[in-house]
Amino acid sequence: MKPAEYRKQKKRVQRSIDRWHTVLGLKWWKVDYVWYDSQKQFAKGLADPTYAHDVAARTWTDWRYRSATISFSVPKVATMTDDEVENMVIHEMVHVLVGSLSARGNKEHVADHAEFVTTSLAHAFEWVRRADA
Repeated sequence: MKPAEYRKQKKRVQRSIDRWHTVLGLKWWKVDYVWYDSQKQFAKGLADPTYAHDVAARTWTDWRYRSATISFSVPKVATMTDDEVENMVIHEMVHVLVGSLSARGNKEHVADHAEFVTTSLAHAFEWVRRADA
């Protein structure tokens, strides 16, 4: 990816980050945003690399310390519409909020449940925003 295209795509994501970070209550969290210019490098950090071609972002949280890292695959972002980018950012931020759900119990069941809750809340937040527009 050429530098100008990389900056353009990163800026698209950053607009959604700037819009949602405080609104979703993440101001008291330490959230680091990490950018990958290679889908291959991005995929190395995925728990299940089988889905690497479909994944544009991933999130790690340490809810005990209100600390999180959200990583983005800039090449994958380039294939997405602005609405998809915004939903992705909301979705990853909700993962931060519900990160403590994955801390206990049957990991597979809890991870599936956390994914469902995250997707549901991300859509709800997006619908609220569109209702106010």
